[in-house]
Amino acid sequence: LLRRFARNRADAPAVAGQAADDLDRFIDRVPRTTTLNALMGVEGSATARYFAGVRALIGAEWRFEARIRRPPPDRVNALLSFGYTLLVHKMLGAVEAAGFDPYLGYLHHIDYGRPSLALDLIEEFRPILVDSLVIRCCNDGRIAFDDFTETPDGDYPV
Repeated sequence: LLRRFARNRADAPAVAGQAADDLDRFIDRVPRTTTLNALMGVEGSATARYFAGVRALIGAEWRFEARIRRPPPDRVNALLSFGYTLLVHKMLGAVEAAGFDPYLGYLHHIDYGRPSLALDLIEEFRPILVDSLVIRCCNDGRIAFDDFTETPDGDYPV
């Protein structure tokens, strides 16, 4: 996603391409990790770098600083959470239709009531289906600030 935007949009900041290059370096580190905690650290660092690249692609007026899930502190996080929720529910239906147990995942920890397998399977679709849509909607004016309701605490419920 980051590389595509950096390549195809003349106005894309260099930060997006740099973030994509950094992600390649994180991928190279994965085979050298020896513990689950080390792997989770690489994943966390890569995620933060990815969203720094996404931030560079979204207009500054949206004030998107970092990916924060609960509660969404800004409009972009609310859009991302909403999109990911729709994607999880769609994947949950597909997993159940295929006869798999959606609660036995591999990447996401297993927790009562948490569809870990569905969460695992949406990972590769998040950038191409949700993140790219959020970037376009924010930048193209398809979504306006007035489309959101801010709580008294400054959060944006999904």
